Amino acid sequence: MAGYLYATPSMNDWGKIESAPDKQIEISAAHFPVALNNTPAPQISAEYALAFDADSASVLYEKNADEPTPIASLTKLMTALIVAEKLNPEDSVIIPKDSRKQSVLLTKVIGLPVGSVMNVRDLVAGMLITSAGDAALSLAVDISGTEEKFVGEMNQKARELNLQRTTFSDAFGLSVGDISTPRELTWLFAHAWRKPLLREMLGVKSMQICPEKMKCYIVNSTNALLENTEFKVLGAKTGTTDVAGECLVLAVESPQGSTVFLTLLKSTDRWGDAKKILRWAFENYSI
Repeated sequence: MAGYLYATPSMNDWGKIESAPDKQIEISAAHFPVALNNTPAPQISAEYALAFDADSASVLYEKNADEPTPIASLTKLMTALIVAEKLNPEDSVIIPKDSRKQSVLLTKVIGLPVGSVMNVRDLVAGMLITSAGDAALSLAVDISGTEEKFVGEMNQKARELNLQRTTFSDAFGLSVGDISTPRELTWLFAHAWRKPLLREMLGVKSMQICPEKMKCYIVNSTNALLENTEFKVLGAKTGTTDVAGECLVLAVESPQGSTVFLTLLKSTDRWGDAKKILRWAFENYSI
């Protein structure tokens, strides 16, 4: 039986989340998923998961959905949300020396030269398409002056969104102190999804980004399911560390046209898990 995304402030607040830039979700009984059969949900490797139908604000599947756990680079969803709220896509950002610090270099990076200038749009592309830590930190420092101050803004934003079990310790997702739950990450992803720039970049396979007066870089998506023909994948963000395992937040269009969000944390086979849950959901619900 479908449930509700009850970690949000209220069901009325969910109605404020836009499913498209010019369309608000209208929740009514007509949108509720219709169960077609009682086939048990498949076994998956992910220790924490949630599948959510955005059109009805209904939970289709959950597994330890309210248990906090490290989220790796899904942290960048909060970084991106703050960027989208505070900066314009064409604003210029100077790449700071902090983008070359050791903790950033332990993550995936583009290798942006310190002192070079890039626009916000290209840095968001690097952060969300290829999950570049140097792009995320550059944006964080531009907004707040230091990463530490930006992390404070991240945690304040989490409180504003009523993400009570979500905390952040860095801007790019290496720290084990970046923690959330599948239910709260789904809420965060929904807020990011309504921002046109973020929604676009979450669904891009590859893109060229160019610092001013310097060589260009190609950033390729970490989302293997963008090439999948079985499902209409709209966008995704990935994350992986030894502690967090394989993490994924995914947006897919259902056969009936609904938007379904799927969050998987601490998986050993996120792509296989995603396919299992989506097949099961689309075979067992009319959504």
